[in-house]
Amino acid sequence: MTCKYAFLHVRCVMEALFMKTTVTSRAQTVVPAVIRKRYGIRGGDMLEWIDDGEIIKVIPVPRDVLTELRGCAKGEKLLNRLINERQKDQKRESQKR
Repeated sequence: MTCKYAFLHVRCVMEALFMKTTVTSRAQTVVPAVIRKRYGIRGGDMLEWIDDGEIIKVIPVPRDVLTELRGCAKGEKLLNRLINERQKDQKRESQKR
């Protein structure tokens, strides 16, 4: 790869990582098209802003959180664990009486 092409490659990579937008006088900004497409962000979607004191993170909030969570804990046997915990609670309650 020649120096010219190496520079263009690095520039493309940098553009993919660092995107700039302007904040308007009404404190509005635009989500770059590349980011919107990658994360499926559409008009009316909610974004969560997290400020840890050093970095601001913007997280897209799914329209239907329950649908997005469906299947994420598959194989964890959460129903069995819930039933066991409820049985333990019932035993503790019956011992108190």
